[in-house]
Amino acid sequence: MITQKDIKNLNRIKHKKEDIISIYVPHNPTKSQEWNYSVNVQDLLKELKRMLSFQNSKKTKTLLEKIKFSVTKPASFKGLAIFASLDGRFWREFSLSISPPSLLVLKNSPYLKPLLEILDEYERFAVALVDRVHARFFLVYLGKIIEERSFADDLIKRHDQGGMSQKRYQRHIDGHADHHLRNVAQALYKFVWRKACGRILLGGTKENLHHFKRIIHPDLRQKIVGEFHIDSLRVSKGEILKKALMREEKAERAKEKEILKEWRELLGKNKALDSLEAILLALQEKSVQVLLVRDGYKESGWQCINCGNLVASSGKPKECPYCKGKMIFEDNIIERALNKALEQGSFIEFLPASLLHQNFQNIGAVLRF
Repeated sequence: MITQKDIKNLNRIKHKKEDIISIYVPHNPTKSQEWNYSVNVQDLLKELKRMLSFQNSKKTKTLLEKIKFSVTKPASFKGLAIFASLDGRFWREFSLSISPPSLLVLKNSPYLKPLLEILDEYERFAVALVDRVHARFFLVYLGKIIEERSFADDLIKRHDQGGMSQKRYQRHIDGHADHHLRNVAQALYKFVWRKACGRILLGGTKENLHHFKRIIHPDLRQKIVGEFHIDSLRVSKGEILKKALMREEKAERAKEKEILKEWRELLGKNKALDSLEAILLALQEKSVQVLLVRDGYKESGWQCINCGNLVASSGKPKECPYCKGKMIFEDNIIERALNKALEQGSFIEFLPASLLHQNFQNIGAVLRF
């Protein structure tokens, strides 16, 4: 399971020469897709062999066999990401529960954009099912349930006495239920923050959820993206995951619209940027808080070998405008900009073309100060 920490560690790997292979393979095909899947894998392996034809060493042959074994072995996951150095000293392999695009890239560092896009689309998601006696928590991440916790409180059994005794008994039961829900609220707070969940989905009866939302911590209330009403907590994991993923997609689209709205507002206050040149300079000065990038956006340019400064220019600059260092050509400076944003702890958001506004073309940024 890939994590943000894994991506940050991969982002630190930079070699002087292009000897890092990045491979993304969609996996686990259906019966009707098996033939196409096999052809795609074979094409990928042929391209990899052609790409490494200049390397006729024993280490390269061993590496090719290792990659072939990994991409062709039976697996239950939906995708695979492999990062390896040609000398065989570096190897990282990640199974993915989200299907990636089929890609093969040879550079001086791991190609991380597909992983960044997946993590942007699928945040850690907490699902909490609650009633007056029980509770179930689920951690949903990258399209699957990866953890579950259950709670139960023992309540005094009902009896058939009437009159005031029955009313006192009901108050007693209501008091126990309230105590239970407050305990669940505290447990959910710890669960959400320990697991770094960005969103919460609630399930239960309308009455119980109304009461529960009133007593949970305000920080949790802000993370709630929806609720669904059920009379029993005995819901299958498959149904829970289906509801969570539907709600997650809606929440992600809403978040993208909100970020774009905020960017437009800050643009008028000189606290945001809309030109590639200005954004690259801001990244060099480590002043980008949020980097917005259109899906699929690419741009060639130049990078300083001394300070790493990026320049968008069709012609080679005489020298780095930042430190006077030597500039080298980069076929995709947007990828390098993403690497720099990741290093600086900037928030990265990929925006679909359907959301683009007339003021937003391909890239934008919100400044830290």
